[in-house]
Parts: sequence; structure tokens; C-alpha cells
Amino acid sequence: MVAAALQAPVPSKRWRTLLGIALCSLVVIAPPVTARALQAERGDSFQYVASWDLVGISYFAGRNYLAADGHKAANPDLRCYSPRLFDACPMLHFASRDEARTRWVSAIAAEPVAYLEHRTLVFAMLLRVGCERCAPFVWVTQSDANPYGLRFEGNILHRGLGLVVRALATTPLGRPYVWVIALAGMAALLWRHGRSPSDRILMLIATSGTLYAGTYFVAAVTDEFRYLYWSIFSAVLVGTAMLVGMSDATRLRQMMLWVLLPVLVAIGAETTLRGLAPIDNIAPSMTTNY
Repeated sequence: MVAAALQAPVPSKRWRTLLGIALCSLVVIAPPVTARALQAERGDSFQYVASWDLVGISYFAGRNYLAADGHKAANPDLRCYSPRLFDACPMLHFASRDEARTRWVSAIAAEPVAYLEHRTLVFAMLLRVGCERCAPFVWVTQSDANPYGLRFEGNILHRGLGLVVRALATTPLGRPYVWVIALAGMAALLWRHGRSPSDRILMLIATSGTLYAGTYFVAAVTDEFRYLYWSIFSAVLVGTAMLVGMSDATRLRQMMLWVLLPVLVAIGAETTLRGLAPIDNIAPSMTTNY
């Protein structure tokens, strides 16, 4: 929406600002309006996050933050804990969203280090950093059963794309941290050296994909590969546009310095970490996956 406002044929900066505010307001208004129009059932994913974080905090702190009545002395048996799936252990049930928020905030305030340990491990699994037994679930061959009777039948194009995606999943490109680092490098390069209106649009797209991935540090409830689709798509989009639009060797050298070099350094560091001290044994159920 910001990119659209920047490119809009309006007479002044003031009108462009007002248009940007109006377009961004649509992003905020659209979800509740469409949910009401479609009569969607209200879900509360925050309670999944709160439940999982309380389990993770209890695991790393060695204290019981699972009980609502304040009895936290006993160390709970959390051999079920997995940083890959929010309901690997039994889900906690809250009387209300307010109770979930209060218990979540209180536990984080009491055990900030345990919270960061839990969330860092979750985020590392999502980005596939330092783990050996974290093969991503990158491709769906057929539709799951659903109450609407909808079915997807594969075709030759779908099968061909599946072969490519599954092959890439066994390379560093199957580890989303590679795409996120490349995207952050593109955003920084465009922010610093971009001059044209198209550079500003590409910078906004790259920044969007980078920030989007970062939100999962606090919001992820599983390590599903599909969570990072937008970051990967935006990296492909922005990277392709930058390469195609190159007019001299300067931009290529900048791409190598800001994008390729950080990616290669990250791959080397992550591969070394995985070889010397893989994170697979930090939690008892690292292989739990959906």
C-alpha cells in the first residue's frame, strides 16, 4: 500500500500521504469486515501461543508455570516438550483471553531468559538453523480431507514443480534462514543505494518480507515451512528485479557484497554449528513434527 501511494499520480506530497493513510487503513479494516461478511468463526490463536510459551518457559526454567492457581513449586514432567509443535504437550485451557494474557505476561516477566531460550529454539527450528533432524515439510502431493468435500488432483506441472522443490529442500536453499538473510541484504542495499522510484518499491517489498519473517520469533506455533513463503517469494521477486535491472558492474558488485557474501558466511557458520554442536538434542522431542 505504501508503494502504491508512492507511485500514485497525485499532485502533491500531502495528497500522497493522505492516500497512503487511506490505503493502509484498508489493510486494518479488511479482516474484521470480511470475517463478518463471510460469517467466519472467531479463533484465538494467541491462546495457542500462550499455552506453548508457558510450556516452554516451564521446561527451560525448571518451574511449573502451567497451573493457574499459583502452585509452581513442583518441576513438571515435560518430556513431551517440542519446539516444533505447540500441542506436542497437552494444551493449556484458559477461562478467557485476558487470563491467557495475564499468565503469559507474568511468566515472561518472571523468567525472561527461559522465554528467550524457548523462543530462540523455536525460531531456529523454523529457519532450520543448526539442526540435522529438521527436514522441512515442503510439498503437499494431495489435498487433505475437509468438511467441504474439496479435492485437489495433481497434474504434470504440479508433479514437475514438486520434484524441483523437493530437490531444493535438500540444499541450503531448503533452509529459510538463507532466504531471510539474502532478503535483509537486499533491503539494506536498496535502502542505502536505491535512487529510483522502482528501487524504493523493491526496498519496501524486501523490508516487508524481512519484518514478516521476524514476527514469527514471538508468533510461530509450529515450524511449518509455509510460514516463510512470503519471505522466499519476496526474495525471488526483488532479487530477480534487481538482477534484470542492472545497467553496470557497480550494482553487481554491490549485490555480491550485500547479499551473496552474507549468505555464504551464514551458510558456512550454520554448517559449522550443525557439525560441532547441533541443536537437535536441546529438547527431548525435537523430531516431533505435526
